Amino acid sequence: SLDHLSLPAALRGLAQELARSEGLDIDVIADESLGDIPPNIAIGLYRVAQEALRNVRKHATTMKATVRIAPMMGGIALEVADEGRGFVTGGAAGSSGLGLTAMRERVQLLGGRFSVTSEPGKGAKVAVWMPGLAEKQ
Repeated sequence: SLDHLSLPAALRGLAQELARSEGLDIDVIADESLGDIPPNIAIGLYRVAQEALRNVRKHATTMKATVRIAPMMGGIALEVADEGRGFVTGGAAGSSGLGLTAMRERVQLLGGRFSVTSEPGKGAKVAVWMPGLAEKQ
């Protein structure tokens, strides 16, 4: 879908698809002033959002999530958050799950930064910053 849509539109489409197929209620908050996003960065961010939302569905015990995307410091910030059961970060389950590892590696290969914050009973947040946002003219 990224071949024909902007990243915010593709994320909204993903949210609609997951609402239909999984019953998730996903609020997509996208800054419409995003300039041209290099295709490799857009794909990377989309895949991270997709995996993070998959984790919400599988582990968070909540049906609500928020996806935010906005320009930040010459790059793009993506955040996927839920108010589910959360987990202890830094432990075996919190930092080395295959989904989290795959997201972290994808972001690092594209020169970005990746973090996960969570606390039992207080949900989880995946935060990504990627370089390479073209300025709007």
